[in-house]
Amino acid sequence: MRKIRKRWWLVAAAALVLLFADVAMYIQIRKYYPDFMKQEEVSQPVAAQGLDARQQAIQKKLASVKLNSRYAMVIDLKDQQVLYEKNSDKKLFPASLTKVLTAIVALDNAEDLHKKITITNKDIKGLAEANASVAGLAVGEQVTIEDLLYALILPSGADGANALANHLNGSVSNFVKDMNSKADGMGMTHTHFTNTTGLHDKQHYTTLQDMKKMMDHAWKNPAFRKVMTTLRYSLPATKQHPKGLKLNSTLLFYDNDLKFDGGSIIGGKSGYTPEAGYCLISVAEMKDGHSYMMISAKADKTDFSIVEEGSSTDAEYGNIQDAKTVYAAIAEVKKK
Repeated sequence: MRKIRKRWWLVAAAALVLLFADVAMYIQIRKYYPDFMKQEEVSQPVAAQGLDARQQAIQKKLASVKLNSRYAMVIDLKDQQVLYEKNSDKKLFPASLTKVLTAIVALDNAEDLHKKITITNKDIKGLAEANASVAGLAVGEQVTIEDLLYALILPSGADGANALANHLNGSVSNFVKDMNSKADGMGMTHTHFTNTTGLHDKQHYTTLQDMKKMMDHAWKNPAFRKVMTTLRYSLPATKQHPKGLKLNSTLLFYDNDLKFDGGSIIGGKSGYTPEAGYCLISVAEMKDGHSYMMISAKADKTDFSIVEEGSSTDAEYGNIQDAKTVYAAIAEVKKK
């Protein structure tokens, strides 16, 4: 009996030693290799509840797609169902995707889109120093509110953003207050903006889930949809621009060919700052007329060489390439 008790105590002591060793090892791993224990920050796939059979098939297909963008969301515009999410609840910097909310507030505040306003020094002051993208509006030029919306969205003009803010609300700061109030009203509880343009500021942030709420609201407005799905627009001739001012969507900068097998990208809004990476809200129309939207952020640019009758350097932008990859995958499912 004593021998059995002795063996039992030996087994118990050995078990305790192993337990303490495991705990000690875990502590060391957490201390010196914190990323070893860290799970990838990817949102859980959206539940299939409410999705029809085709949407479930698309969701399954997109789950296997590899994207450059750190944040991404895909939406079926027929019923606003989310078909894919990646880090959709994480804080991000939206860069010029901010200008969608600028457009929403401008459309809410403007009584007449055809009303003419005159561009002032106040509208363009400091933009060159901030390296902000501009449409090319000139001081003294008379344009309509509608013209400014195209200047805001297509070439991502910060001059258009400031002109809308100054002339509709009296100042940029007043307009930004309206932007944050509008965001709160739409349930964008993890969003705070400090400017109309998306220039980087640590206190200027949002999430994909909040941007979906923003786009749900914006897409219901026919005037916004018209601007968002226009790739080229010309402002009438003025004294400052005798031949008019041609505006091209930044989507055409990223890729001249917006088609993919099964459809094409019909519009969108891009953005970039070093902190935000390459961002994009895009809308694609499939050959059957069905439309989808993708919102993405924090993509990279990949340089590569092409050898064809000599050598040249080109670049792929992760935001537009991700969009075309996603839409092509959706089109593939719809063919079956």
